[in-house]
Formats: sequence, C-alpha cells, structure tokens
Amino acid sequence: MFPYVLSPDALQDLQDIWDFIASDNVVAADKLEDELFEAFEMLAKRPGMGHARSDLTERNVQFWPVGKYLIVYRGLPSRCKLSPFCMELATWQK
Repeated sequence: MFPYVLSPDALQDLQDIWDFIASDNVVAADKLEDELFEAFEMLAKRPGMGHARSDLTERNVQFWPVGKYLIVYRGLPSRCKLSPFCMELATWQK
C-alpha cells in the first residue's frame, strides 16, 4: 500500500457521501467507498495523474473523477520512509 493522507474535510466528505447514498442503498454506498479508496491508492502510486481545473481553483492540485465525484489531491514530499510521496486528498461533488 502506498501512503496517502486524507484531510479531515475529506474524511467528513466521505462519511457524508456514504450516509447520503446508504440512506437509499447500503450496497451502492459500500461500492462507491471501495471505488474511492481504490482511486486513492492508484493516485498515491502515480502522483500527477488527473488534470488541473483552473476554473475551480488556482491551487496546485489535480482532479480525478470517480463516478459523479472528483478527488482533489496534491502530492506532498514524503514524510514516510520508503515512499516518494504522501497524498492529501479531498472529494468534491461535480
């Protein structure tokens, strides 16, 4: 597993997204959660994937779609041994 860090806001977003979807369909909420965490792992392995969105922010972040959600992330210099990057991630709904 490649290291990444979910910001407190991202953790809350994940909970809110899961709660919203689970109120109608727990299986679908679990499936989306799995897809998001698979994307986090992939992005941690390959920092720089995705694209910039200057229409949304001037920050040096990348966006990666998962379903109707956007993962917003930036590579950080590693504070973790044996890994070139740690990730800070957040989720935004399109």
